[in-house]
Amino acid sequence: MKPSTPSASKNKQWILVGSLVGILCVFGHLAWTHSAMSFQDVTSFFLGSSSQKLRTLFLFIRIPRVTAAYLCGAALSVSGLVLQTTLNNPLASASVLGINHGSGLFCVASSLLLPTTLLTRNIMALLGALCAMTLLIIISKKTRSARSTLILIGVAISRLMSAGINILITI
Repeated sequence: MKPSTPSASKNKQWILVGSLVGILCVFGHLAWTHSAMSFQDVTSFFLGSSSQKLRTLFLFIRIPRVTAAYLCGAALSVSGLVLQTTLNNPLASASVLGINHGSGLFCVASSLLLPTTLLTRNIMALLGALCAMTLLIIISKKTRSARSTLILIGVAISRLMSAGINILITI
């Protein structure tokens, strides 16, 4: 077994601090949102001595929201890690590669064409992100570019999609 290095113990300390802050944020969200509750209400729920109304509020509204927020945050962090590891660049992100602007372009286009349907806007945003990523992959395959060049191609796609957004907004 390897001896513990100072940086490894420092990383463990940061993970512990981050975990404690996360737990405090969960309790804070459960206690202090739109319908104000006391810290006693939160602890009584976790101890099993809360009212039916409070249990329903926690089980069907607050805990699913906190869980969804944590899962979304975890998914975003993993996707960022995958992009940075794949491209071997710590600055790589969805915005640098043009994925965000592709999503935005399709979202703006769907808002102009179908302004009242929210589901269509979400689906179009996903398709826009996929189209931007596909365009990045096609250009990189055609030019046989290196990983470092992918960032530049992504910046160009980002600017192209941003120009499309500006055109749609001004028309």
